[in-house]
Amino acid sequence: MPRIRLIMLAALAVFAVSAVASASASATTLGWDVNGAELLGNEPISEVPIVAPNDFTLRGAGIEISCSEVVVKGGLIEPNSNSAKALLFKDTVNDEGVTKEPCDVTNAENCEVVEPIETHEISSTPESGPPVRVKFKPKVAGPFITLTLKSKAGHTCLQAKKYEVTGTVTCNVHNGETEEVTKTLECTATSGSEIKVAGEAGEFIGEAGVKLTSGAKFAPSA
Repeated sequence: MPRIRLIMLAALAVFAVSAVASASASATTLGWDVNGAELLGNEPISEVPIVAPNDFTLRGAGIEISCSEVVVKGGLIEPNSNSAKALLFKDTVNDEGVTKEPCDVTNAENCEVVEPIETHEISSTPESGPPVRVKFKPKVAGPFITLTLKSKAGHTCLQAKKYEVTGTVTCNVHNGETEEVTKTLECTATSGSEIKVAGEAGEFIGEAGVKLTSGAKFAPSA
């Protein structure tokens, strides 16, 4: 066989192997298993408030806001996707032990959040790993969250204004494709989120468990 043909065949083989490796490395959309069976319809997500093991923290544009609780409002898992009318972030108690709604502005003591922080309607997709992840984004084009800071009574908040949070939030799924009653989402600095706060690069980190209303075991599944 001519030498040039051997070289061409070798190059084609390398290209084919590279293509397969690249395809296997890219994330693919997963479905869901519930109690050992493939989900074909939908399952409601529990709206019982979830207290985060670690506070959810939003950083960007010179602000840092922490919330200790999240409520999934009107959430469903469906084949290859999930949806929710909103995610509501709030604090269960303040420093004095009093139940309250708005989250804390942790880097500006003169500021407070005007309203509970609530996302716009969202959709999300489970993706293959490793690690297995869930990516959240607004269901229609627009901001992920809109929030407003104001001055506390008798103080001046230099950051007082409306902020739009845009982009996507990606969280790792603890124990991946293992079915559990509670699936823990771990949103870290390296899990793949791409968000901006008022047009500047931001960060969203936190951890929480998610349950189905039925109490069934569930997990992402190829």
